Amino acid sequence: MNLKVLLYLDYDEQSGLGHISRSRAIIEAVSNYATEIFLSSKLNPLEIESQIDFLNQTKWISHQEAELLHFNLVYVDTYSFDILNKVEHLPIERKILLIDSNYTQRLPNWADIIIDLERSTPRNCKFGGTYLFGDILVHSELESTRRSREEYGVRKSACSNLTALVNFGGSIKIEPYLRQLESTFFYNMDILYVVYCPFILLESLKTYFRYYKNVEIKPFSPNYLQDLATCDFLVTNSGTSFIEGLFVDVPMVIFNLFPNAQLNFEKLRYSKQVIYSGLATELESDWQSNVLHSLQLGGDLLKFESDDDPKIEILDEGILKVALSALCFT
Repeated sequence: MNLKVLLYLDYDEQSGLGHISRSRAIIEAVSNYATEIFLSSKLNPLEIESQIDFLNQTKWISHQEAELLHFNLVYVDTYSFDILNKVEHLPIERKILLIDSNYTQRLPNWADIIIDLERSTPRNCKFGGTYLFGDILVHSELESTRRSREEYGVRKSACSNLTALVNFGGSIKIEPYLRQLESTFFYNMDILYVVYCPFILLESLKTYFRYYKNVEIKPFSPNYLQDLATCDFLVTNSGTSFIEGLFVDVPMVIFNLFPNAQLNFEKLRYSKQVIYSGLATELESDWQSNVLHSLQLGGDLLKFESDDDPKIEILDEGILKVALSALCFT
């Protein structure tokens, strides 16, 4: 069956790329059925972040345009109750809703499928449709990154010439936090820090860190997952990039920067992959010395597991395809 699909996603300078990023698995899953995939958000990521290649198979339309067109299936991932209310009343036969730990309302009865992320256990609720839960939606490139990481293995080299990946998310709100890492960059000149940021901040950050030969500023692109497969450790906040790092199994430094990722920080900061975790106020502390000490202890420490090590629950493309197949052909 061919479908005309609408994706309602949060995306603007403040919300960043988290909702866009986790739509990738859905886009892959619906592409088997969809003749056209439309993306509706406050700003157009196809123009602003044109280097994000998986969006190439979508066409952006405004919220006003979306109300004028006919669709067979809608997928919505938003914190806006106005949009949720709008989707409830849209004359679209099939509806998929993605929620996460920030969603505290009653589960709506208008959705056919609810995907509940950032959860290792289901909600205690009654829902008549298909209910899927997990900490992360896994797409094909993330699977490939994990396999590449396994092949690459844990480096046993000395703590010089290390490469750290830095990803605080795709919002303009990350800029002051990245600037607070300046002292870390300055006192660790033998470590290469590859900093990923939204395109809108690229030139500003390049200018700010222009005298640091050990700092590379890059816009988010397919290269990010390639670098994630081979970096020595990841410095990130407790949002989507944190869960992706846990899935890929990379050593991580985690900072609790934004309220909407607070629960991830509390629940998963003691995972075996986390070699340091701290609050935003600790960005300018000497956290890097703790990281180097942990890395000097070798790969066996990073592979240590215990009964207290929190595990993430995975939703993969296969699970989504089964749910979509049942929805689209019944």
